[in-house]
Amino acid sequence: MTPPAVLLVRPADVPEHVAEVLTAGAEGLVREVVSGQLCVCSPDARVLDEVERIGAPAVIIWPAVARLRGEHVQAALEDLEAGCDVVFGPLVDGGCYLLGFQELVPLVRELLAEDRGSPGDALAGAAQSGFEIGYLRPERALSSSEGVALALADPLTPPEIRQLLGG
Repeated sequence: MTPPAVLLVRPADVPEHVAEVLTAGAEGLVREVVSGQLCVCSPDARVLDEVERIGAPAVIIWPAVARLRGEHVQAALEDLEAGCDVVFGPLVDGGCYLLGFQELVPLVRELLAEDRGSPGDALAGAAQSGFEIGYLRPERALSSSEGVALALADPLTPPEIRQLLGG
């Protein structure tokens, strides 16, 4: 299998200073576990256009979660290697923090057109299409006050993220 390209989409819905740290952290962990191409795009980029440019297979990461780890990326890569067509890293509040796929099928295009998509609808569509699905642990985005409060309450939130969030 060709190593998947990885596209990091800089978070738009968190404060800029937090987005910088989250993106840099995600870039570092991706470089540790991925041998393929790594691209970083701005939050205002059209993700579908970027994916069409880099091609498939691909893993897209929206690093707007407090505890994104190399294990998330590694699990997605292993699922793709094992034959999964689509891998979802869902956000508790809707959308995805990670989306991996073998091919840019219509389901993936629809998700990317929605900018993070709706994993619930996507899972149903993937199941109906007969796709092999990988599903990562749900995470909570830092784009809401509730997400920030829960990250601050979580003893496993990295200290540098906790400090950036005001904790």
